[in-house]
Amino acid sequence: MITLKEIYFANGRFLRQRCPDFSSFGQDGTRELARLWPEVPYDTVIIDEIYIDEVSFICNQIYLYWGLEGKAYDRKRDQERQKLGTSAANFSNFITKIIDGGRGISWVEYDGKGVRENIDGEVFQGVNDLIYSFVPPRTVGVENQMNKQEKPYILLHELIERIHLTKGLSYRQSHHLHANLAEKAARRRDKILPGCFPGDKNFRYCSSFEEFCERFELKKA
Repeated sequence: MITLKEIYFANGRFLRQRCPDFSSFGQDGTRELARLWPEVPYDTVIIDEIYIDEVSFICNQIYLYWGLEGKAYDRKRDQERQKLGTSAANFSNFITKIIDGGRGISWVEYDGKGVRENIDGEVFQGVNDLIYSFVPPRTVGVENQMNKQEKPYILLHELIERIHLTKGLSYRQSHHLHANLAEKAARRRDKILPGCFPGDKNFRYCSSFEEFCERFELKKA
């Protein structure tokens, strides 16, 4: 069992301006995150400061899923969901705002902490009905804890992901090849990115974790 030795907080918006792939925490023992954050030590976790009151919960989630990918991760997640019980009606109880109902798609804000504690502990930032069975049909959502300026990008991500899922693409294709690229393009268009980010040939990785902390303004818990 991994023991987390260090926990750091990040301004999620500031970090996503420089690395849009950052979601809620930055290390869980998987190859994907090791590729994304090569500077982050194996026993260190980075948590978006909007989740500062959920640190214990998030660390427990990390322990539950440490190193799991693919089918192993899916099996474990199904087990944890069954312990809580999930339904569209439950999710509806946590909707706090209907943002837009255009084009036959409902855009909503929801209580992210409530959803994690009662429906699915792995849900961070946003949802759509084609990924999460508990979300009402034709619905995309963003948790109300997110920075107000970040919400449009999260909703765009979920909407683009959903569009490509309806075309028969896999989650990985819809998420990585289309939704992530659309989100990054929108951030570039709005000129909130510094020109390049992980995946671009000109992106400069840090030479040490200390440099990483300084560059991304991390604060030790």
